[in-house]
This record gives sequence, structure tokens and C-alpha cells, in this order.
Amino acid sequence: MKNIFLLCTFLFFIYSCEKDAGIGGNSSIEGRVMNVTTLINLDLTLANGDGIPVYDTIYSPEIEKDVYIIYSDNKEDVYDDDFKTDWAGRYNFESLRQGDYVIYTYVDSLDYEVPIFRHITIDDNNSTFNVEDFIMPLN
Repeated sequence: MKNIFLLCTFLFFIYSCEKDAGIGGNSSIEGRVMNVTTLINLDLTLANGDGIPVYDTIYSPEIEKDVYIIYSDNKEDVYDDDFKTDWAGRYNFESLRQGDYVIYTYVDSLDYEVPIFRHITIDDNNSTFNVEDFIMPLN
């Protein structure tokens, strides 16, 4: 009887421990990385006749772009995993537990790379969190 009590107490403490964010769950974070280019449409600008420029905005996927994930809400931590985007600019981090996460990627600047961060909280198991697109201006 004493052994059963000790075993039950031990199992209670094991299962009652709160698990941190990270691998081992059944949720996922997914999104896209897109480039944006804005150009003056000369045909429409000239056709208007009023001299006001007409702009075209073109979105295209960022292919083979690294997206990083941190298993906490502190963007100062070192990243825990990364994912290269596919042909459509998509990325997907799977098997995540409930908790707080930071995902980020870099915008290539002329002089240096600038990080763009997204903070995510997964509240429910077996869920997919769709992240707002990372929009990156082309230089």
C-alpha cells in the first residue's frame, strides 16, 4: 500500500509540472515571407492626364529565406530552430507545445540586416497559428 501511495505521488508530481514552450506538442506556427515592390505605372499616369503618378504594388514570395523561432517571449534569447521558406515563401514550425514564442527573419538592407519580430502565444493544444506575412521591401 505504501508503494502504491509513493508511486501515485511521484506520478502526480511528474504530470503536474508545467512544460515550457518548445518541441513536444501538437500545435504549429505557419506563415509566409513576401517581398514588396512599388513602381510608377507610366501608362496609367500618362493616361490620367492630371500628372498624379499611379503606383503598382507587386508582391512576390521570398524563396529560401531563413525564419527563426525562439521558445520564449524574449527576443534577446538565441534562436532554437530555423526554417527555410519554400517556393511560395511559406514556413512551418510543427510539434509545438502551448506557450510563448518569437519568430523572426531579416530584411536585407544596403549596409546591414534588420530583424523583423513576431510574438506568438499558443493557448490551445492541437492548433495552428497563422502569422501575419513578413513583408520585406526590395532594395
